[in-house]
Amino acid sequence: IPYGSVNLLHGVDKYESK
Repeated sequence: IPYGSVNLLHGVDKYESK
């Protein structure tokens, strides 16, 4: 899983602390 995941609903979701 990359740091910047492309989300269709929002656009670009940056996962850092999930």
